Amino acid sequence: MTATITFGRVIPVLRIFDLAKADQFYLDYLGFHVDWDHRFDDNSPLYRQIPRGDLILHISEHHGDASPAAHVRVTMRGIEAFHKNSPPKITVTCIPAWRGCLGTPLRQE
Repeated sequence: MTATITFGRVIPVLRIFDLAKADQFYLDYLGFHVDWDHRFDDNSPLYRQIPRGDLILHISEHHGDASPAAHVRVTMRGIEAFHKNSPPKITVTCIPAWRGCLGTPLRQE
């Protein structure tokens, strides 16, 4: 008898370099919230879980975690409502893992 193979949830780990900028993007703009933070001690890099609905991301300051230019494709329903209800404009100097955005507004009215 062959065992059934099933897969569970995939949780991408994304590298961050500046926690304040990552919070501005993931929490303030995209609407995630912090589930938990982990540091081995006060001087260790942050490892954080941020969910929004059924989507869970892990963001990490650890130098060995993830690739700075990684791409993650997320499928969703309601993209029009998401765009309509997102903040009218946010200007950041760096969006984690997004190239070519220096000082560019993510959305303009």
